[in-house]
Amino acid sequence: MNLAHWLHTLGGEGRRLAAYAADELPPAERARVAFVVEACPVCRRKVEAYQRATAALRALPRAGLTTEEAAAFLPEVNRRIDQGRAVMARPARPGLREMVWDHPRLSLASACTAILLIIATSAS
Repeated sequence: MNLAHWLHTLGGEGRRLAAYAADELPPAERARVAFVVEACPVCRRKVEAYQRATAALRALPRAGLTTEEAAAFLPEVNRRIDQGRAVMARPARPGLREMVWDHPRLSLASACTAILLIIATSAS
């Protein structure tokens, strides 16, 4: 990845490149992004990929929804998103290693025991 492209990605250029490829930018913004696309080969390849993807999606047949299906679509999507959040919000149960080995008190006790064993074996 070249430095110019890295700077573009830091500036959030990805969304602008997608909007540029879909011809959804106002003229002034489009001219600025066109300059970036001409100057950066990586950005140019990304725009070409966005254009190919957009063309492929537009070539697909449109889904025909009834009024009831259209009205139920967004609430169902939101329900599934909320359901996914609920699953991710549950804390993971710690495994045996986390409960025993990573526990601070047990780690300290293990270290102290190891030190005492070393001292005992070296004193004999």
